[in-house]
Amino acid sequence: MNDIKTKKLIYHLTSLKNIRNILIEGLKPRVDIKKFHDIADKEIIEGRKKHQLVTQKKPS
Repeated sequence: MNDIKTKKLIYHLTSLKNIRNILIEGLKPRVDIKKFHDIADKEIIEGRKKHQLVTQKKPS
């Protein structure tokens, strides 16, 4: 997933406290995670909600 020449890179910022669960369960959208150490900028998250860029949990 790291091709510097074509600029096709993937970045994911998270707390080191989340690494174990990511390695076990894989990356998931925040709406699907019950408990995690959140390091996200609250203003960015609120802006995403305002512009409907945050996935909403579908009723099961």
